Amino acid sequence: MGLGELKASYGKHFGAYKELELTEFEPAIPGRSSGQPEVAVYFRENPDRADIIDLESARPNGRRNRPCSTLAALKRAYGKKVHPSPHAIPPDGNTVTAYVVGPI
Repeated sequence: MGLGELKASYGKHFGAYKELELTEFEPAIPGRSSGQPEVAVYFRENPDRADIIDLESARPNGRRNRPCSTLAALKRAYGKKVHPSPHAIPPDGNTVTAYVVGPI
């Protein structure tokens, strides 16, 4: 299951979900969070097709999932479009915990 699928496809693939919104951005980004597996899918640009899949935001216990792919693989696929997420850089500025593809 990857990006760009129809909203209904994620419900069929991941099972039960709850609606949610990322409010750190303007406008807020609508999404769905599933508990098993713990994944959140967001629909930023198109309300019917996902453009963000997050394996960590849905984890209430603070444990981390392993990424779906390596950062090197992400950069090979998207090149210079890959940027550190401004919302995932801790105060020390040294450890980036998330990346985005496209404009920030």
